Amino acid sequence: MDIQATIPETVLLLALDDASGKPVLDASTLGQALGGAGLAELVVRGRLRIAGEGEAVKPGRFLTSTAVVEPTLEAFVEHSDGRTPKDALARVVGWGGKSAPVQRLRAELLGELVAEGALAHSETRWLGIAWSERWERGARTDREDAMQARARELLQGAEPTAADEHLVAALAILHGAKALPKVFPDLDAKALGERADALSLGSWSSAAVRSAIDELQVALMTTMIVVPIVTSSS
Repeated sequence: MDIQATIPETVLLLALDDASGKPVLDASTLGQALGGAGLAELVVRGRLRIAGEGEAVKPGRFLTSTAVVEPTLEAFVEHSDGRTPKDALARVVGWGGKSAPVQRLRAELLGELVAEGALAHSETRWLGIAWSERWERGARTDREDAMQARARELLQGAEPTAADEHLVAALAILHGAKALPKVFPDLDAKALGERADALSLGSWSSAAVRSAIDELQVALMTTMIVVPIVTSSS
C-alpha cells in the first residue's frame, strides 16, 4: 500500500510506542528530531536549500525558494532563512514552549493523525488539569504498520527505492538524534548505526538534498552532545 507521509509525520509515528501510547524518546530528543524532520521536509520539497559559493548568503546557510508549504512548516522557513542548519534547528526548537514552531508542528500532526483514525487520544486529568496524555493506535493503522515494516526492511538491508526517500530521511534524522536504538530496541544498536550511515550515503533525489540532510544530521549530533551538558550544569 501507499505509505507516503511527510518526514515529520514519519518521525512522530515511529517515535510513539504502540503499547503505552507515549513517545519512546524524552521530550528534548523528540523536539530535536521533529525540528530536524521539519527542516528536512522543507529541503526535500525545495523550500530550503544549502547555499554555495557566490550566492546571496554565506556558503552552508539556508536559502529559500518560492515553493508553497503548509503554514506550520512556513514558520520553520522564517527561522531558517540565511542561517546555518545548526542555528535554524535551535530556533525552531526554541526552549520547548507551546509557541515554538516545533511544538506547533507536533500538535498539528497529532491532531491530523487522530482525525485520520491512525491514533486515538486520551488523557489523565486531576483537578481539571491534564497530567498525562496517550496517543494509542487508532482504528486505521494500515499505513503505520506498512511504514514500520518498511523501515525495518531498510534497516536490515533492503535497498531503498525512490519511493523511500521520505522514510530514509526520517531514519537519517532519528539517527542524527541518536534515537534509533530506542525506536527499534529489538535491533542491534551497532548494526543500526552502521546501516543508517549506509542509507544516508545512498540514492537521494539530488546531491543538494543529500548534502542538506548530512548537514542536519551533523547539527542534530552536535546538539544531542551539548544538551545533556547544559542540562546537568543548570
